[in-house]
Amino acid sequence: MRPREGTAPSVSVRGRALRHELERLVQEVRIDDLRGRLADGPVAVRHTAYRRSGGRVQLELDDGSALALRLFWPRRAVVSALVSMYVDERVGWIVHARTTDGADVTFYAWLATVTPPGGR
Repeated sequence: MRPREGTAPSVSVRGRALRHELERLVQEVRIDDLRGRLADGPVAVRHTAYRRSGGRVQLELDDGSALALRLFWPRRAVVSALVSMYVDERVGWIVHARTTDGADVTFYAWLATVTPPGGR
């Protein structure tokens, strides 16, 4: 049911908006924490998983947390260490990593999310 014109939006609409904003802020904090760890040096990656023909990558980190990326350009590489990540206003997330054979690889992502150890 839509609210009548000139009335306040329903509580559920405001609740969804607040929940979305809270989730965005939580992700900001998680990514800032990860970037803080990266400032101390590379972070080991336990496992690399690809989905959607390589368009989505999930990096399971040494502490049990996971970095999920939705890539602009699919690319597959077995990652052993996460080196750095930052935002470019024109591109989005730029993530530098090292592969198991020691080569450097760069991922360009439009979305990055961090899942803490143990899930949500």
